[in-house]
Amino acid sequence: MSSYRKPEIYTDADWDMVQGYMRGSSGLPMERSTAAYKHGWMNGRDDRSGMPRERANVLIRRANMIPGITPMNEIGVAS
Repeated sequence: MSSYRKPEIYTDADWDMVQGYMRGSSGLPMERSTAAYKHGWMNGRDDRSGMPRERANVLIRRANMIPGITPMNEIGVAS
């Protein structure tokens, strides 16, 4: 997973979340303990199992609270 280069538009936190997601969705253990990485890893694990731990908008709000993350609009809510 770490062999991929971070896209220029991603913040370090965004990229950490993507890398966590990739490991979680592959069934691999967590490598780091940053909030962004953990959030991504848990989302990947949830997608792999097909059992989300929370509604999507709740997870989006939680992700938006992580320092350095590029904020995302909630699903179904006008920007």
